[in-house]
Amino acid sequence: MFAPNEAEGLKHDLPTRARARSRRNQRFCRALSAPTKRFGEPSESIHQRLETADAETLALWFDRALEARALEDIFYD
Repeated sequence: MFAPNEAEGLKHDLPTRARARSRRNQRFCRALSAPTKRFGEPSESIHQRLETADAETLALWFDRALEARALEDIFYD
C-alpha cells in the first residue's frame, strides 16, 4: 500500500492537518459569532458558505460584521 517512508510521512502530517483544521474551526466560530448575536441564526445557505469559505473570506466577513446593520451587509458577493 505505502512504502515505509511514505507511511511515516503521512503519520507526521496528521498533527499538522489537525492544527490547521482547529484553526479553521476557530475562524469559522469567530465569523459566525458576531452576526448570530446581532441578527439571529443565519440561514442554511449562509452556514454552507461559512463552512466552505477560505481564511481570507472568513476574515473579510468578520470585518464586515463589525459594522453591519443586517446579514446581507456581511455576506454579499
